Amino acid sequence: MNRSLALTAAVALTVTLSGCSWFGWGDDAPSSQSRIEQLQLPPDLTRDQASGSMLIPEDGVATARGGNNAVLPQPDSVTVQRAGDDRWLNVSAPPKKVWQWVSDFLDHQGVKKARSQPAVGIAETEWLFTNKPVTGGVFAPTLPGPEDATVADRYLIRVEPGREADSAEVFVAHRRVRREGDGWTLAGNDPFLEAEFLRSMLVYFGYAQERSHEAVAAASATQPQANVTRVDGEPRLVLGNDFFNAWRRVGLALDRAGFTVSDRNRSDGIYYVRYDTKAETGAEPPEEGFLESFAFWRDEPVPDTVRTYRVVLDSADGETRVRVEADKADTTADPEIVERMLSLIAEQLR
Repeated sequence: MNRSLALTAAVALTVTLSGCSWFGWGDDAPSSQSRIEQLQLPPDLTRDQASGSMLIPEDGVATARGGNNAVLPQPDSVTVQRAGDDRWLNVSAPPKKVWQWVSDFLDHQGVKKARSQPAVGIAETEWLFTNKPVTGGVFAPTLPGPEDATVADRYLIRVEPGREADSAEVFVAHRRVRREGDGWTLAGNDPFLEAEFLRSMLVYFGYAQERSHEAVAAASATQPQANVTRVDGEPRLVLGNDFFNAWRRVGLALDRAGFTVSDRNRSDGIYYVRYDTKAETGAEPPEEGFLESFAFWRDEPVPDTVRTYRVVLDSADGETRVRVEADKADTTADPEIVERMLSLIAEQLR
C-alpha cells in the first residue's frame, strides 16, 4: 500500500455525538437513561418513532414509500444544486424532517446502515459488494459479502441546515475500495455514483425518471481553485469562495477524504476532526478487519495516537482561508501534520 493510502485510511476513526444541538435538539437531547432504554428497542427505531409522536405533519405528498407512515416532501420543494462536480439537494423543510426522509429512503432501498447519528445528521451505509461495474444504478443487486467481490462501495450521507430558514441540504460522499491480490486498496470517490445516489433520492421524493436525470446533469460553472499556500509564514488552504460555499466544499472534502468529523459549528466556521498521528509513519492497517479501516468513521475505542484538531474557516472579500489548529488551547499542532491535513483536504477540492 502506498503512503498516501495509509495516511488517508488512518484518518477514518470514531465519530462522537458531541454535536447534539446541530438540529436544535438543545435541552431535548436524550438523557443517559433514555439512551440506555433506546438500546432495548430494535435497530433504527426510537421510542418517539414507535409511539408515532415523531410522524411528519401532512404538509407533503402522502406515499406508502415513506417509512413509519411518513409523508414525503412535494417534489418541487426538492432541488439539485451543483458547483463543478459537487452536487447536493436543497430541501424546503426543517433538517429534522429531512433526516427522517433520508433514513426512510435507505430503508426503502434495503440498504443497511452501518452507523446512524441523527443528532449530527450523519448516516453511513454498509459496504455494497460487487464484481462488475455499476450499470444498474447505485442500488443494483450486490453480492452478500466480500468473498467473490472485486469492488466495494460505501456512502456517507450528511444533512445540514440550509441557508434559508426551515431548509436543509443533503450531501453524499462516496468511497470505493478495489481488490488487489489478497487485499483491498482505496480507489477514491466517484462523482458519478454520488450523483446517482442523489438522483435515486429525487425519484423516491416523487421526481419522474427523466426529470431526475435532467436535474442531476444540469450544467454548472467550475469551482474556484483551492491551493495550499503560506500566509504570514503559516500554512493555509485558500479557496476562492465566500464562507457558505467554502463551508460546503470543505465539508464534502472532509467526508470524501475519510476524516472523522466529530462535531461542527458553522457559526464559528469550525469542523472538529480526528486524525491519527501514527499515520505519519506510513504504517499499513492490519489485514484483519481491513475493510473497516476504510470506514468513514467507527465506534471503536480511540487509539492514543489520535488527536482532535480544529479545521477553521475565515472568509473576507469573497475568499476563504482554512487553517488547522490543535483542539486544546494549551497545545500546538505539529506543523508537518497541519500541512498534511490541509493537503489531504486540497486533494479532494481539485
